[in-house]
Amino acid sequence: MRKSTLSNRDKDIIRTLYRYRGMTAWQLAQKVHNTYTPKNSQKSMIHNYLKRLKEQKLVTSKKLEDDAGLGSIYFLTPSGFNIAKDLLNIEIGQVGDGYLFADDFESEGYHTHADLEYSIYKPPLEQIGHHLLLIDTLIKLDFLDKENLIDYRLSMYATREYQSDKGNGKLRPDAEMLIDSSRSYFIEIDKGTEGYQQLYGKFINYKHYFSQLNKEELPDAILFITDEKRQLYGIKRRWTTILTAFLNAMGSFSARVNLIFAPINMLEETISLEMKRPYYHKLVEERIRTFFINKGYSSVKFFKFNSMLSFAVAIKGNKYQLIFTRLANEFESLAFGGFFLFSKKMHIIDAEIQKNKLQRLGLEQVILYHDRKPYLPSAFPKEKWTGDQQKYMEILFNHLTYLPLKNIS
Repeated sequence: MRKSTLSNRDKDIIRTLYRYRGMTAWQLAQKVHNTYTPKNSQKSMIHNYLKRLKEQKLVTSKKLEDDAGLGSIYFLTPSGFNIAKDLLNIEIGQVGDGYLFADDFESEGYHTHADLEYSIYKPPLEQIGHHLLLIDTLIKLDFLDKENLIDYRLSMYATREYQSDKGNGKLRPDAEMLIDSSRSYFIEIDKGTEGYQQLYGKFINYKHYFSQLNKEELPDAILFITDEKRQLYGIKRRWTTILTAFLNAMGSFSARVNLIFAPINMLEETISLEMKRPYYHKLVEERIRTFFINKGYSSVKFFKFNSMLSFAVAIKGNKYQLIFTRLANEFESLAFGGFFLFSKKMHIIDAEIQKNKLQRLGLEQVILYHDRKPYLPSAFPKEKWTGDQQKYMEILFNHLTYLPLKNIS
């Protein structure tokens, strides 16, 4: 097949399938026509192009099973795969990091696309529903990103091998996302098929990988995305299972790396908060200061323990109230992971404050939110929950206040 016989639309489809591995006709129409809701005529047009590309043996397909939706998943044949490399000017042995912005630095030797093996490119046909939910997520990110602040790459680029004190390992997130070129997120698609032990093993692998990174190299969060049906059926129970596995596996990293859980139909709220989180942190201080000044405290000061744990101190005369603070999404882990570590370090924090001849009045927890009040499970599976965890959880729920940010932002 000669490239000269391909139309521009054919080339668009081939390049898009190279980047996303496999897609439905609807997903291709979204990307090729650059619209989140393609018209029927646009989808029909994509079907016509796909039919011709299949006849030319450049694209193949697999019919979707009932649980993955209707229609087929389309992906490149080995011949189409090689033509894609020509269309994308991928040199033999070329190394790429998978991020689109890498193409802006080609003069410096950076590339988006790598010279991959076909076996690495080929979509996971045994997990089609899982893969297509990932592609839906990435496409949605494209249309949420009005200011070009988000970039991402798939697992074929995000996979990395590592060495830790536990031996050699390999981390395989479903995708990796950057916000504002610096804040990093691993993306995991959750179809609800993994039980506690599998989730625990997944997070142990993350822990081993994190253990050989510098503090500055840690991601902001691991983002678990589930399908829209999960919001209607069992989302709180599923979140509790994932959260329990995460807290039990991650150790001290549960206070440094956030775990965020969201159904895909709530992705817009979730990503909006992450994009604005640095700005919202400033509002958090303003909101807490106002809240405690109105309660009769003369001043409120903010600190970080080991550049990691945020807390505040409200002062009244020669006494102080210790305040654990957190800006939280509806489903996220740092309210627990952060507070558990905070509780363990509280005696050190108190000792430093009391050098100023202040006496502690008590402890108060303030969780702030923007769109939806955070869901903090009040009960965990007893057989997977230690006595210390239960003690810290009971302290967290004692004198816990939820404050909205919306009325000041």
